[in-house]
Amino acid sequence: MSADGLHNCELLQLLKAEEASTADPLIREERAAVDRLLEAGDQPRIYGFTTLLGHLDDQDAGSDSQERLLQAHLVGNTFAMPPSWVRLTLACKLSQLSAGGSGIHPDTYSALRDILQVEEGPTAGVLLNGAWTSSYSSGDVVPGAWLVENLRQHHGLELRQPGDLITLINGNFISTAIGIAAHNKFLRVARAARTLLYSVQSFAREREVARSVQLSVTMRDLSPIEANIERAASQLHECLSSRLLNISCNPRFFISDGHTEYASQSSFLDFTLTSALSAATQCTSQMAAYLKGSVRLRESLTAADDNSPVQPTKVVQSMITRMANLSSGSPVGFTISESNGVEDVCDLSLESSIQLIRILNVLEEIVLIAREEAEATGIPFTPVVEPDCCFDLVQRWKLVDIEQALSANL
Repeated sequence: MSADGLHNCELLQLLKAEEASTADPLIREERAAVDRLLEAGDQPRIYGFTTLLGHLDDQDAGSDSQERLLQAHLVGNTFAMPPSWVRLTLACKLSQLSAGGSGIHPDTYSALRDILQVEEGPTAGVLLNGAWTSSYSSGDVVPGAWLVENLRQHHGLELRQPGDLITLINGNFISTAIGIAAHNKFLRVARAARTLLYSVQSFAREREVARSVQLSVTMRDLSPIEANIERAASQLHECLSSRLLNISCNPRFFISDGHTEYASQSSFLDFTLTSALSAATQCTSQMAAYLKGSVRLRESLTAADDNSPVQPTKVVQSMITRMANLSSGSPVGFTISESNGVEDVCDLSLESSIQLIRILNVLEEIVLIAREEAEATGIPFTPVVEPDCCFDLVQRWKLVDIEQALSANL
């Protein structure tokens, strides 16, 4: 990742590649093995395929169970999102399904692929309601159910095959999609902050703006924050890429040498992204400290009289305090007890993504103030330019629209 080219092109390329996935043979082979199990005389108890969900997994599924279970999951505080949100979450879901293991039916998988390849189709200009952030991150089944419901209403998706519902709603694809939006916002705001900081630092060095021998710590050397921005961005990229490339489902099927096994497991849990999001949140607060130093520069250049611009620094500090208050509510409780204790741990990745977006919203305000102060000081700076390799893909997935819609409902 180059020093002046923070971007997420490779991540978005993974989503673009999903439109031409070559996973169809794998999906067909796995489902054929699953169907042989389902058609056996002594039908096995496979979670969500032949049983109900959660702590009701000791009960057999009926012919209309999937419809009733879907309706039971359509709960939570709903808000509207643009069609690009459904496309992004669907792309994340397809990427994970393409890794295999879920046992999804080829017809259902193909239907999802067909929907993704239609740009916006029936949802053009339609805001799509759902409880998109109502997840405790132990499998995003509630927002996942809202995705399925929207696909049913607007694209005619049907739940025809055994296991359709569980293969569609289980997994960490919703938190992955919100993580991608948070990652993109982090890169965009960090790029703006860094461009501004370098301009202010260069100006300060040329003017030898120092009360004594040294400039302030934030203005004399940007390498510490530079290194941490790149590290945080790289960690987010690595964790999100891993999510898109790996299995995330429950149950999971294992097929080898004509033998099929199935197991309930926890591939939908992923603590690594939560750790990367926490690191990015800390880095965001660190950037704020450096931006405050750039705002203070104008004050140091101005005579200490009744025209001295002391208030901007105080306003930035109040925003930093607001960021600290947001951080003080950091998601830390990984222990839960849902579905009669069956679900007893969560990864908090969805809530951590939301928290990062909230804190970045404040940092974005600080960047605007710092830029105004730089302009008032007469500091020339280069406009922030999106890397050519990334611009088209960001536009294609309309990530800024998704960020803004999420921010408006946090």
